[in-house]
Amino acid sequence: LPHATQAKDWRKVVAASESLAALFAERGAIDDAKGALQNAIKAADEGDLKELRKGLRRKLDELGA
Repeated sequence: LPHATQAKDWRKVVAASESLAALFAERGAIDDAKGALQNAIKAADEGDLKELRKGLRRKLDELGA
């Protein structure tokens, strides 16, 4: 993640953060999953990835944010 963030490859940052969120959620670490999704939303905002942001927001809402 640090390399993708430094390179400003926002799609990779979003994808990695989203994957981490899914892993955290599967293991019951809901707070960590929410944090990963929030990081993904920030990256989507930085990259002006509006459609991805909508999907991430839905996932965050499903976790009870």
